[in-house]
Amino acid sequence: MAQQVAHRVIGTDVPRKEDPELVTGRGRYTEDLTVPGMLWMKLVRSPFAHARINGVDLSKAKTMPGVVAAFSGADLAGDWAGPLLMAWAVTEDIKNPPHWPLAQDKVRHQGDPVAVVVAETRAAAEDAAEAVEVDYEQLPAVVDMDAALAEGATLVHDDLGTNKSYTWALTNGDVDAVFADAPVVVKERYVIQRAIPNAIEPRAVLADPNAAMGTYTLYSATQIPHIVKVGLTLALGIPESSIRVVAPKVGGGFGAKLQLYGEEVLAVALAKQLRRPVKWVEERSENYLASHHGRDQIQEMELAADADGKILGYRAKIMANMGAYLMIIT
Repeated sequence: MAQQVAHRVIGTDVPRKEDPELVTGRGRYTEDLTVPGMLWMKLVRSPFAHARINGVDLSKAKTMPGVVAAFSGADLAGDWAGPLLMAWAVTEDIKNPPHWPLAQDKVRHQGDPVAVVVAETRAAAEDAAEAVEVDYEQLPAVVDMDAALAEGATLVHDDLGTNKSYTWALTNGDVDAVFADAPVVVKERYVIQRAIPNAIEPRAVLADPNAAMGTYTLYSATQIPHIVKVGLTLALGIPESSIRVVAPKVGGGFGAKLQLYGEEVLAVALAKQLRRPVKWVEERSENYLASHHGRDQIQEMELAADADGKILGYRAKIMANMGAYLMIIT
């Protein structure tokens, strides 16, 4: 039997193997990839946080140089086998509204996509997207958690009847009794702002179809390729065995790339329909509007203690702003 050699890590220098490829510029990210016949897609996003979509006029965009196709949310509504993969069921009565790659009736956050343009070049797609005309009926927006939970608040999703998704209660011991008898109770309310992950690399996708085999390869700047693969199957009705998801080098994520996004689903759907590869690279302004943020919170904390300062109990009510839709990581 070979003699076992002890491997010590703590207190020793461990050479990094991943750095030379990156610092010499040899690392390949999704944006670096290109394939023959590749098209570019560009999304048209709502400038309003809450509005009804009365109409989308794509006629001018479709006639612009280099444009291959343009679609509204209504045009593609019948293409989805299901909504985007969303949150796990934290509670039995969780309210989890369906989230589609393109908004169909209303926009529910600034940056919500309402249409997509596909063109031969990125510049042509961007120019055509600016030519899309959307008839919005602006509605009151809810951007504050206290206002969202107030009686008579504007509803983000009318059919849910509330802006509260779920209440998750966790208790250990008779907390109320401890607080009732405690000589000292301290209360504080903390407002924690939303956080934008803001990775160096924005999101990017490239969907490459193999028409002969009926298979699809999606290159995506994601940290969860296996979950994205499942989400594509559920959203598009394509067998999981026919989808391959590849995550090249990822230039930071910080939580924002632990999601399934509509752009990933759209790229595969359009590649399937147009029978050509489709690529999309997020702009920084889109990253701020449409990539997942760290939820802002309101935390109401209570601490029960005896006269000597010994902690007897702790109670917290935490409200988290999930945004207009639940995501995989909520």
